[in-house]
Amino acid sequence: MEDAVRKLDAKPKILQTYVICGPVFYFDRAVESIGAADANDVTIPVPHTYFKSILTESDRGTLKMWSFVLPNEASNQDLKTFRVPTTLVEKLAGIKLWERLVGKKIDKEKTKIHSMW
Repeated sequence: MEDAVRKLDAKPKILQTYVICGPVFYFDRAVESIGAADANDVTIPVPHTYFKSILTESDRGTLKMWSFVLPNEASNQDLKTFRVPTTLVEKLAGIKLWERLVGKKIDKEKTKIHSMW
């Protein structure tokens, strides 16, 4: 994913690239933990999946989003297979992404699944 951000940043028409990522828990499934047997007495829940959302701003002020839901397991699948609308990430993670951006254009952008860069 870091390489993807570097590729976007390297494009001459992209002014800025921003990334938000975090955990997704499916509460209808058991949540495993790590660290319960450690001496430090700290237990950490292990997410079922992770999300990443990328926002770019072009030299013309156009905003474009890509969002992904990535399983918490090894995979040889191409990154593009994990693309989802940003609205789905918001629903799964229970958060509002890019919340300071408002308006009909942003609402529409959050429903799109763009081709890879």
